[in-house]
Amino acid sequence: MRATETNNHSVPKLTPLVLLWAFSTVLWSIFTPPHKTFAARAVLIQPAWLVRILQQDSTWNQDLALALALHAIYSYMTGAWRLPSSNALEWIDWDDSTIRIYLQVFPLLGMCGLCAGGIVFRERQLISKSKDPPELLNEHRIDDQVSPYLPKVAARVYSEGKLKDPAQLSTLEAARSVALRCWIGFATFPRSVWQASKLLFERTLHVWYRREVAASSTGRAYTEDEKLLEAFFRAFLTNAVNEASEPFRVAYEAAHSENTEVVLYSPAFTYEEDHKRTLTIKVLSPAFYGRFVHYEHAKEAFDQECLATNEKNRTAHIERPELLPVLLNAIEEQQQGAQKLTSCQSYVEQVRWACLRRLRCPLAESSYPGGSNRLDAEHKLVNKRVVGHSELDQFVKQTCENAVVYRRIAVKLLLKGRNGMGQPALLVVSDWLVRSVLLLTSLIYIEHCKAVDVLRLRELGLDDAGTMTAMLLLANTVHIWSFLKG
Repeated sequence: MRATETNNHSVPKLTPLVLLWAFSTVLWSIFTPPHKTFAARAVLIQPAWLVRILQQDSTWNQDLALALALHAIYSYMTGAWRLPSSNALEWIDWDDSTIRIYLQVFPLLGMCGLCAGGIVFRERQLISKSKDPPELLNEHRIDDQVSPYLPKVAARVYSEGKLKDPAQLSTLEAARSVALRCWIGFATFPRSVWQASKLLFERTLHVWYRREVAASSTGRAYTEDEKLLEAFFRAFLTNAVNEASEPFRVAYEAAHSENTEVVLYSPAFTYEEDHKRTLTIKVLSPAFYGRFVHYEHAKEAFDQECLATNEKNRTAHIERPELLPVLLNAIEEQQQGAQKLTSCQSYVEQVRWACLRRLRCPLAESSYPGGSNRLDAEHKLVNKRVVGHSELDQFVKQTCENAVVYRRIAVKLLLKGRNGMGQPALLVVSDWLVRSVLLLTSLIYIEHCKAVDVLRLRELGLDDAGTMTAMLLLANTVHIWSFLKG
């Protein structure tokens, strides 16, 4: 079963440029003195690059671009190449009529190309996705249900002058609007931080955390990981309903689905039950999918994200929650069936899934206090965190073709909760830092070692075996790191 609709075979836009850069670097290394280019040839001419491309590794182009960039910087610092100077143009005869024609024609052609490209690009920007005129913004008042007994400070924004559609603004008008207003945030930021610190530490002002989106509102946009997790969750829910033994129906509405539902029927469902046996699951925020990964049991996830928690913390809404135990029974039946299936995974892949299981950790405490468990006693939570995978893990591992994508996303989210201080960007920066250190170490060692070079042939000695082994190992450390990450 394929859980995602993403085309994994699509080539990123920058990949051809990276390959062209690599090809140019290899050509440069061939026609440059060998002692200056040995590091580039040792790192780039490795079979591991081709293996990763054939295996459709998602990060090979990133590692290749990083290796090329680090090599360009390092080789420039070591004097392997220099930026062109005015002395390199001494061979040009500026009095030659042909050169003068070239200097006149090619700049004009370049300017025409830039103007034509700018016109086409701007025309595409001006094409509005909707033909309807922009709606006027109404004044929004603070709902009395939000802390009704506390005084409130209301800030209202009024529009003066004629309204303009941002899609119809020219480049100069957009730049002028940004230039007139961007300085306000930079100028007031230090004072805002200073005043906020005084209110927090000196006057002990209570901090009201941001609540999750209300059921009647629209949540934030999806991240790339949440888009993929939504597809896995939808497949997980669909399979559970399809294998359910009890008659019921599930109406699933994903975040930002514009009120379009996916209706799922169990095999025993008949239209006589109709709405009496219909469970509606409406995801309010895309954060639901990332949070669902942290829970080992679907019962715990639905309970904490939909029912027992404070409504300000909810990321999903359930209608007719009395039917939720029926869905939980179906999920348990699905998990029992998945456990009977034999897995053909390699030992390394099993170790990676075991790491995912060990990394699973509870979410941080909610911003607002929650309530008690609202589900039946028969679905009491049993702590099996050290025993097996979650129900979603088990389903993806056994039935989905692209389970590797799910495992990578889940590991990243769990590492974010454990060691990333809640910031996915910190994990990404750490990964890039590790890869940079591995590549720089290999470049520095290969530059200073006396290994055998095809362009500098000599007699082999006993010491060359250890040197060649260390060189090949360091040249492939970035590939080993990618293999360990999975």
